[in-house]
Amino acid sequence: MKTLFISGTNTGIGKTVAAAWLCRELSESGKACAYVKAVQTGGIPTASGDLLSVDLEYVKKSAPKLKSTFCGDNFLLPASPHLSAAEESRPIDSQKLLRKIQSFSQEQELDFLIIEGAGGLAVPLNDETDMLDLCAELEAQLILVTTTGLGTLNHSFLSHNYANQKIQNPALTIINRCTDEKAIIEADNIMQIKKLGPHLATLPLLKDLDTEGELPLPKSFQAEFQQMDLL
Repeated sequence: MKTLFISGTNTGIGKTVAAAWLCRELSESGKACAYVKAVQTGGIPTASGDLLSVDLEYVKKSAPKLKSTFCGDNFLLPASPHLSAAEESRPIDSQKLLRKIQSFSQEQELDFLIIEGAGGLAVPLNDETDMLDLCAELEAQLILVTTTGLGTLNHSFLSHNYANQKIQNPALTIINRCTDEKAIIEADNIMQIKKLGPHLATLPLLKDLDTEGELPLPKSFQAEFQQMDLL
């Protein structure tokens, strides 16, 4: 089994879109795949009193051939995991979270375990641990989702440099075109980001994409470029 950890250079840049696309591509190619949302914040209350993981539900709808899905921790406040957990007086025990994810993956025979984090790499789970620490503990291949919009170079360079401090394998990059940027800026941003490490995929611009809505990722949403052999 290969473990993939999807994080981002910022919030709101399409980690869940990238996760849904990757889960769909791998599972429809015949691979046994499972998806984990490590920590969900901004969970939706249900009639039973539980919280619904909006990211998990979106991925499930978008990749119906997934073997299974799992949410590690779920909190109501849409904020950084450490703050959302503190608001509910349920601090995140990173080792307990790690064991829950490992136990879930060991219950089934998988080719790929695809884990989506929350926010970026340096987002804290608690006072001692951040998302990149969790990725390192899982011995996962990091996939860093970034975008083509103005400001992406600083976010991308800093994220790659931070990742290199804690993990051995270079991060793979997915470029998600979530903004309608000027062509000259977009082309240069893509060129510069590709210099940072192995480039897994470039995803197309899809306006009005709502991962919290009822509709899944459209079947017409296909990568403009991909190198799945990197996995």
